[in-house]
Amino acid sequence: MSRCMGSSLHNYKCNDVSAYSLDEVTKALIRKVFAKDFKLQCEKFGHCDDKEMFCHENIPNMCGSKPAA
Repeated sequence: MSRCMGSSLHNYKCNDVSAYSLDEVTKALIRKVFAKDFKLQCEKFGHCDDKEMFCHENIPNMCGSKPAA
């Protein structure tokens, strides 16, 4: 586990809610407000498309409402 993954926070009370639960207007607002976090995510995890839907599956309960593949 990388140093960044060990310090990731997660809300365990709402495991059924994730980015997959949000509408496009809400996701656009999140991208704007958390632009620095998306840049850091690109640098540290290689996820550089801020519209890509993904979750860190190696963190327990992180993927909430992700649709089944």
